[in-house]
Amino acid sequence: MKDNNSIKTCDLFISHAWRFHDAWTRMVDLLDDREDLTWRNFSVPWYDPAMDPNTEFGAQYVRKNLEAQIIPADAMILLEDVYCVKSARKWIDMEIMFAKRHDIPIIAVSCEQPSGGIEDGIADKIVPWKGKEIIGSFVQLLDFKP
Repeated sequence: MKDNNSIKTCDLFISHAWRFHDAWTRMVDLLDDREDLTWRNFSVPWYDPAMDPNTEFGAQYVRKNLEAQIIPADAMILLEDVYCVKSARKWIDMEIMFAKRHDIPIIAVSCEQPSGGIEDGIADKIVPWKGKEIIGSFVQLLDFKP
């Protein structure tokens, strides 16, 4: 965790894969609609059709981009909906690795129909898909003052 004295704006990285996922968009909307939260979105999924992540150069480029998005974040939100998508797992595992490397707390948000897909020890806290619970995890883990 970063050495913040009672942060008022949460800088967040929301898990995503190579392209947009519906769960990512729903989380952004949920956070944007909260009157008790000021936040900045450091996760910007984008897709460059000229970039092939299956080449050595492309994979290195994506890794550096992901790490650069995660480093300034106060926390990572790990979406179970995205974590459980087999094709996204390579990227999600990389995001988790970067968050842990840089001591970024991981807040897992379970699916609206939880599947128990988040493995033990990955997240610092697991919360349901409810705005109040998510904000509560910021208060608890980040000393966030809404």
